[in-house]
Amino acid sequence: ADKLGEYERAEEQGLFVRLPCKVGDLVFIIDGENICRRKVKSIKILSTAIEISTSDIIFHKESFGETVFLTREEAEKKLEEMRNE
Repeated sequence: ADKLGEYERAEEQGLFVRLPCKVGDLVFIIDGENICRRKVKSIKILSTAIEISTSDIIFHKESFGETVFLTREEAEKKLEEMRNE
């Protein structure tokens, strides 16, 4: 069986989703002027969104690259850009 072909067909049918992180990963979240580090506790697939939760913050998959990052360096770079706008 052609695994790649199966994945491509699933993606075309809307059955394949690439998650930006997994449960247990650390994420860095811009919160005002601060960057807070949190561990991903759960990922929920809802009818309209993919919801990612930490112990105290819930955000959507689309927040990655905007206010949520996989490294502190990326978060610091974005925060600096936001300050300069």
